Amino acid sequence: MFTQRKHLILTAVVTLASGLISQARADEGLASAREKVETKDKTILFFMHPTCTLDSTKYLGQSAGQNSIGYTFYCTGAAGGKWESTLYFSYDAQGSITRIDNGYTSTWTGQFTAANLVISVVKDWIKNNESLKKNALLMAAVDRADARGILVVLLK
Repeated sequence: MFTQRKHLILTAVVTLASGLISQARADEGLASAREKVETKDKTILFFMHPTCTLDSTKYLGQSAGQNSIGYTFYCTGAAGGKWESTLYFSYDAQGSITRIDNGYTSTWTGQFTAANLVISVVKDWIKNNESLKKNALLMAAVDRADARGILVVLLK
């Protein structure tokens, strides 16, 4: 027979176990998101600043109370200058990247600017191609495409 004391103890154990499981899942999501960013750091830099070469990355930590992590990318520009650029990556419980936000950059051009310029040329070419214009799904995707969005898809 369950007494009130046994019921309270059982409730406390179940609550503690549930909290530990939730924390373990959150830790797995964080670890997965970090792995995706850290193994694709050169790809991320290419989308952000295509003419730069990656020197190193620095993990800035997790934003308090949010599924968001920050990284600063240190790079060398085509003319030899040293630059840095920071991004913040939001992720879901499984660690899939869901959003990328700009942080500080010391470069002359904004993050993703050069890649978006190239993408806009390709978008114009697709929009002006008579046979591709007929594909409504492709046209809808082309209208929404930008370097940041493509990178989010690649990091999922």
